Amino acid sequence: MTPPQTLIDALTSGDMTSDQLRELIRCEADELGLTLEEAVARAEDGTLPKGPLGTDIQYLLDMLQAA
Repeated sequence: MTPPQTLIDALTSGDMTSDQLRELIRCEADELGLTLEEAVARAEDGTLPKGPLGTDIQYLLDMLQAA
């Protein structure tokens, strides 16, 4: 699922809310065939797939925890 332009714009501008961040993580997790909950669990276990999407999800989850 491609993220809606509103999420991309919010991320680019640095004005992303926690809810928008969760939605972006959901979109990227969906591309890997994962739910948000599965992506979170795999990030905690260090078992997200290697590559751009896994790295992105880990980074976004780190941002969410810091928010």
